Amino acid sequence: MQCGMCESHIKDAIRQAVPGAARITASHVKGEASFIIPDEISGDDLETALHRSIDPLGYRLNYMTTK
Repeated sequence: MQCGMCESHIKDAIRQAVPGAARITASHVKGEASFIIPDEISGDDLETALHRSIDPLGYRLNYMTTK
């Protein structure tokens, strides 16, 4: 991400990939995004959905962590 508009694109892509996502944030300064997901989504399904939504925009999911 390079700017505030990039942050907006990433947040929209997350909303599209994970309709139940909440508290979505993105920071081009930190180069990261975070959000809360519904418990019923597995890590593999989440990663696949994010790639399908983010990759076509020209951004790349480098890694994903969960808490």
